[in-house]
This record gives sequence, C-alpha cells and structure tokens, in this order.
Amino acid sequence: GERVGGLSVVCPTADEAERVFGQLNAMVRRIYSSPPSHGGHVVDIVMNDDALHEQWIGEVYAMRDRIKAMRLKLKSVLEAKIPNRNFDYITRQNGMFSFTGLTPEQVERLQSEYGIYMVSNSRMCVAGLNTSNIDYVANAMADVLKD
Repeated sequence: GERVGGLSVVCPTADEAERVFGQLNAMVRRIYSSPPSHGGHVVDIVMNDDALHEQWIGEVYAMRDRIKAMRLKLKSVLEAKIPNRNFDYITRQNGMFSFTGLTPEQVERLQSEYGIYMVSNSRMCVAGLNTSNIDYVANAMADVLKD
C-alpha cells in the first residue's frame, strides 16, 4: 500500500524507448488505480477520535477563513491599483484555487519579472498566499494588468 522510489530506463533506440514508455504508462495507470492505504488509515483514526476530529474541523475552518481573507486582500489591492476594473470574481470564487483572468502573456510576465508562478490559463493557488506575500503578489498582478 505504499509507493516510493524512482525509475530510469535508458534505451538504445527511439523505437525501443517508445515501446518501454508505453509499458511504463500502463504500469503507472495500474498503480494510481489502487492508491496507497496509509492515508486511509490516518483518515480512519482522525474521523473516529472525537478530539482529533474536532481539531481537524477547527483546522479546516481556519484554512477556509485564511483563504477567504487572502481573496479579500487580493481584491482590495487590485481595486485600489486599478479602480476602473471589477474584481468581484476573485471573492465570488471558492476553494484553494482561483482563475485570475490574466492572459498567458501576463502570466509569463509574473513569472519572469516577479518570480510568481501559476498555470498559463491564470489558475493560481490562493492557498499559497499569506500575510507575508499577499501585497507583493497583488501589486505584481496590478502591474501586469495595467499594461
């Protein structure tokens, strides 16, 4: 029930490498179809122990509230920097991720000029924002959105 390790395969020809790659893909699909059991055991312990369950609930609510606060701060900074644009969509979205509305070119600028990384479709991990980096990220986003 546990997976660890890595595998490297060196093949003498491109044709053989392609065949090996196909076999490895098939193997990986089987591995991910039967997930490790360790996580399930942890969940069982936490859900069946009143004290651990209450602690877990508290941590989930704290994480939810922190993410909401980061969304509000991001929206606030962006609205202050670009007052003629509506950023309500940032706080209407829920969860750990958000689509920012940036173009692939703007995402590239965030990466190259500010060291801020997100998927080229502008999906960012809001859970990665915190009180130490939110202003930097929000100001950088405002900068690339202004141009």
